[in-house]
Amino acid sequence: MFSEGGVQRIRTCEFHYKQSVQRHAKYLEPISGETFQFLAEEMLEGQCHEEVEQACAEMDAFSQEHLEVDGWFRWWYKRRHHVCRAYKATDTPHANLAEIGHSQMAALSKQYKSLLEVAYVDVLSGLRQQVEIRQFAEGRRTFGTGASVKMRQAKSHREGIRKAAAYA
Repeated sequence: MFSEGGVQRIRTCEFHYKQSVQRHAKYLEPISGETFQFLAEEMLEGQCHEEVEQACAEMDAFSQEHLEVDGWFRWWYKRRHHVCRAYKATDTPHANLAEIGHSQMAALSKQYKSLLEVAYVDVLSGLRQQVEIRQFAEGRRTFGTGASVKMRQAKSHREGIRKAAAYA
């Protein structure tokens, strides 16, 4: 559906990764669960490929001792290029674009007075989706034009400086 190159551009939502981590941590004893969460976070947030691979090696050793999460690790390890930040382009959104689309649909939905209104909105949504799929297949950005990662980091840095001055 997304062409040959589409598979290489697919990215997994960090929210769903973290949600999965939380769910699987419950299968472990509290201290082991905390270690699992820490290692999973290291896998996600590693700054370079070497850091991610080191975190994966540690998680692999951990999962050998805690078989409850071994399948989880193996599944995510195969998809590390899709979710781990070190492997993704910096302009890749952290949220699943389908989730953004779902929230847009929820924002657009309302009580319609007639079947004709429902059909009209449905056709418009379908046309919009066709354009987004075509743009994705062509390798063009299909997500919003909000703040980039660098812009969010700069804002966070400015806010930190402001807080430091206020605390002083």
